[in-house]
Amino acid sequence: MDPVGVAGLDERYLDNEVRMGSEYCTGGALKEVSPPPRSNAAGVLAAMSLASTRRGEVVLARAQLMEALRLVQREDSRNGISALEAAAELAAVARRFDQAVVFYGARERVLRNALITEGRKAGNDRARALEGLRQRLGPDRYEAAWAAAGVTPFPLEFYVAKALEWLEGIEASVVTHPLEGRVVDGTTSALMLASGTTAQLIAQARRGNGPAREVLAARFMEPLRRFAHGRLPPKARGMIDTNDLVQTAMIRAFTKLRSICPRQKGGFFAYLRQILMNQVRDEFRRNVNKPETTSLSESIPANSRSPLEDLLEKETLDSYRAALSKLSGRQREALALRVEYGFSYQEVSDEIGCTGANAARMVVSRALDSVAKTMRRG
Repeated sequence: MDPVGVAGLDERYLDNEVRMGSEYCTGGALKEVSPPPRSNAAGVLAAMSLASTRRGEVVLARAQLMEALRLVQREDSRNGISALEAAAELAAVARRFDQAVVFYGARERVLRNALITEGRKAGNDRARALEGLRQRLGPDRYEAAWAAAGVTPFPLEFYVAKALEWLEGIEASVVTHPLEGRVVDGTTSALMLASGTTAQLIAQARRGNGPAREVLAARFMEPLRRFAHGRLPPKARGMIDTNDLVQTAMIRAFTKLRSICPRQKGGFFAYLRQILMNQVRDEFRRNVNKPETTSLSESIPANSRSPLEDLLEKETLDSYRAALSKLSGRQREALALRVEYGFSYQEVSDEIGCTGANAARMVVSRALDSVAKTMRRG
């Protein structure tokens, strides 16, 4: 099947990510801030993570931020500053309040040492966030956490590494258990099922294992909903409910589990996407009295664009999309699964047919390196 987003992420989705990203200026004398540089892929990813956190999509935000931080490490990018802000907000949402204060404090010290100041609005937003953390922690714990980042001589790279270490610790807490070859009954632990590969879960579901079906549904429901959102043509919106489409697609897939080959090219998620797009076509034909020449595809973007988007931000998005379009289909698919849908490396591996999580991580990393290189040239 065709990879997701042949020209990149959904336009409305990306517009919102970059527009909601952190703001800072480029050094030198103190002055008002300007948006992130248009040629930096790490800045786009950090902004995407920040926006995902604010929408409450924590798993997706974590995946996006991990890729941003790794790209910062590989490229020594100044967008580590915006990545630290994304890390601070994500830590606060995850109720790691001490960690959030440390990231905010490190970011403040790096900005101060570089003679960079924020704009008034960004500064006020930061002050409100820090006051909320002070109230949650109490004055003593807050001051201790702030001092830990604000007075130490560690460079930006140190805190980028600390943020990545924290996120990797969360991801590593999910242990993979081998399920193949075992008949798993209803007493199987949720952890064992949740950490199984897609192929293993499908095999168990075919044997009538109810919990395995539930884990499959939980794993793919939100990514499928995210895929469906905004991809309906304008005339079909309002007549088709996205949640109903997703639920129906999942039910249809489960009724055909025995005919699914989860190891084939495209994977189970690609199969779900195809079912959903077929439903969209059916519903569209059923509800539209005068059919229009509206083409449906997996990469249909939302038509709405924010009036707040300025020229530099549009150039950033155009540069990012152009770079994505130069990737191979396999690289685009892997990158979309990781940063648009928040898949783990093992889940990416399941979908694109890698030998394992480490191999999938390499595919994603090389794709991002290629995107970053292309954007720098642009």
